[in-house]
Amino acid sequence: MRRVLLLLLPVLILLTRCERKDPLPTNGAILAFGLENISTLKFSLDSTDRTIQLVVPYRTDLKRRRPVIRISDGCRVVPAAEVEQDFTKPVLYTLIAPDGRLLVYRVVVTSEIQPQPVIQKLETDTLEAGFPFLITGHHFGDFPLDVSAELLDSKGESHSVSNQYLDSTRLRLSVPLSLEPGPYAIRVRVKSQAVVSSQHLQITYPAPQLIAMPRRNLRQGDTLLLTSHYADPIRYRFSVLLSNNAKKWALPLDKSKEDSFLLPISADVLPGIYEVVIQNDTEKKQSRQTDFLLRVYDRNQPFVTGLKETTKSYRKGSQVTFQTTHFEAFSARFYQIQLQGAARSYAVNGIYQTEKKQLTVELPATMTSGLYRVSIVLIRDETLEEYRIDLDAMLTVSD
Repeated sequence: MRRVLLLLLPVLILLTRCERKDPLPTNGAILAFGLENISTLKFSLDSTDRTIQLVVPYRTDLKRRRPVIRISDGCRVVPAAEVEQDFTKPVLYTLIAPDGRLLVYRVVVTSEIQPQPVIQKLETDTLEAGFPFLITGHHFGDFPLDVSAELLDSKGESHSVSNQYLDSTRLRLSVPLSLEPGPYAIRVRVKSQAVVSSQHLQITYPAPQLIAMPRRNLRQGDTLLLTSHYADPIRYRFSVLLSNNAKKWALPLDKSKEDSFLLPISADVLPGIYEVVIQNDTEKKQSRQTDFLLRVYDRNQPFVTGLKETTKSYRKGSQVTFQTTHFEAFSARFYQIQLQGAARSYAVNGIYQTEKKQLTVELPATMTSGLYRVSIVLIRDETLEEYRIDLDAMLTVSD
């Protein structure tokens, strides 16, 4: 036995000297993977089947993207990282190790699912119907046609509103004038996702909207007719404000028919030109139309009550007769009729008949056809002092 061991000893020594001390060469690996200029929300690498999975932000365009690849030293990858790829489908990359071995990686890129929109803040908590307001939040999308908005009343019924897409964090909504007053929640839809605000918006009744005032020249004691929207006399109280630089008058309104008011001009209202405003006394709101001016004349001073003729059009060179009152209160030498048209204006002297209380004028035979505003100016002989009367009626002159 001892002799056998002695014979095997040289062989064992030789085998021990031949044992390899250096580690075996490795194949290398893809260490990291991403897309150029795109945030990576999630990354995973399965070393068993060499599958790389990436999640990128919602609506990222994956059609033509250049990857960013980090690999082990001494390795290279095919196709090269500089080559753009279509990542809407899986892409295969082959890693070539220093020893020539090949490893195939499968890269799968997906976009984050559509995030639910978030409403963070309403610009205001109270708003008059007919006005816009701003909402701010997140995830309102990046395409205006994907976004819609509606208001939800206390019964849960929805009311569509127009919206202006500003960016993915801001929307401007316009509340219709017809919307009933009350509290409303806001619902925003972005494609298939929706959110309802926790904050409510209180919609209030619109300010009166003055739309018509057929007569703008009246005497003390005459009745002014006004037409207005958003002037519900059942729920609210209204008045009319007549104001100028010197004085302001508040007169109560009587409802005559839907959207119309009759307002007697008190004898206390001094002669002058006034801006006319309808006020909702209950809501403390006023009409915002500024082009409604009323001229009030002294009841005992000259005034034109109308036209004698009922014709709708006057021929050039024909006579026009005005019915008057209290012309004797102003001792006039001349009676001038001023005609103001779109293209030209004319001033023609008229003849006043005291017994008939009529003022007659002959239209110029060469005047331009068209529509004319009419003013009558009474002029004293000595001082050339004037008394002017503007008419609501307009003259149509034809050939």
